Amino acid sequence: MRETFRAIREWKWLLVGACALVLGTLGAHAQDPNASQTPAPQTPAPQTQRAPTPAPSPTPTPVNWSEDPMLKRFVFRGIGPASMGGRVDDIAAVEGNPYIYYVGLA
Repeated sequence: MRETFRAIREWKWLLVGACALVLGTLGAHAQDPNASQTPAPQTPAPQTQRAPTPAPSPTPTPVNWSEDPMLKRFVFRGIGPASMGGRVDDIAAVEGNPYIYYVGLA
């Protein structure tokens, strides 16, 4: 058992150096993946008419309207995909406006 640990200690820096070399090479290649390829000559694309920009979509109908006058100001809307776990990750409030809260879910 002692011989195993001694062998690991002897080879430790060699393994660390080899890993650093491999990771450094991969990192350098990732920053400039097309360095060995010559860029193809680009010809200007013919000018075409752009399509008119679409009209902005109407505001979505709020969900879960409450009949309670105190909760009338709360408007619930979807802001993206939600997870099925239902765990709350973060809650933040706007200091200048006590009616605005942001809730992050995971």
